[in-house]
Amino acid sequence: AVFILSDGQARVFYEREQVATVGIGDVIGEMALLAGGQRKATVTTSTRVAGLRIENDKLREIMAQRPNVAGAFRAVYAAHTAPRDR
Repeated sequence: AVFILSDGQARVFYEREQVATVGIGDVIGEMALLAGGQRKATVTTSTRVAGLRIENDKLREIMAQRPNVAGAFRAVYAAHTAPRDR
């Protein structure tokens, strides 16, 4: 499933290192959906959170019907997979 936060904050960990903080309007779970693999990050809440959960099959259906939604998710994916300066 993919989650879109409508309230609160969460921390994203990859290989035990915190790599991001997410909040209102941010998407969680899109990487596994779009890459077609297993989840690789762990997300823990920093505060009480609320959001929308969309099952993968339903989101794929929505993206097929609405190219703008698919494009938005691809943009999020691209931003998350872009090389980072370290």
